[in-house]
Amino acid sequence: MHTRLNFSVAASQFAEIDRAGIFMSFGSTQIARHLLELAKLEGRSLTPLELIKLTYLAHGWSLGLRDEPLVADSAEAWQYGPVFPDLYHALKKYRASSVTEVPAAPIEELLDGELSDDDKDLIGSVFEAYKGLSGVQLSALTHQPNTPWDQAWKIPGRNTTIKDEAIKAHFKELAGS
Repeated sequence: MHTRLNFSVAASQFAEIDRAGIFMSFGSTQIARHLLELAKLEGRSLTPLELIKLTYLAHGWSLGLRDEPLVADSAEAWQYGPVFPDLYHALKKYRASSVTEVPAAPIEELLDGELSDDDKDLIGSVFEAYKGLSGVQLSALTHQPNTPWDQAWKIPGRNTTIKDEAIKAHFKELAGS
């Protein structure tokens, strides 16, 4: 109910994104940096939990709407929802405080590319749709029953990889496609 409402609002905002073009995957830290830039433009701050969940949501919506991953590194099923380990380790020093910068993760050295306008539009739409939610609310949203996190958490267990196919199917269902 609450989850569907939030995802439905997001799906309608993302419907205007141009699906044409070539998509690349990026490091989770690169996506988080762009989200942090968007927040700073609005005079807002983000905690590590918020950045991790917003990055996951951007990745999910990219899979669901564009059939392409936004993030190259794999999400894992951790206790408080989906997590990109590289992003978590880059941000853990902030604990629950506001993040001031997102350092590059090693995977970014292997991925040479800049975010396209389509990528930025998608990330901006995710930010707009979910910026009103706290880290705890975003965490609750991403690890409800029958989500990709829930499926990975139950079988095979904690800290396992959440397969992009499961994320894609979930977000396609939320988008109504």
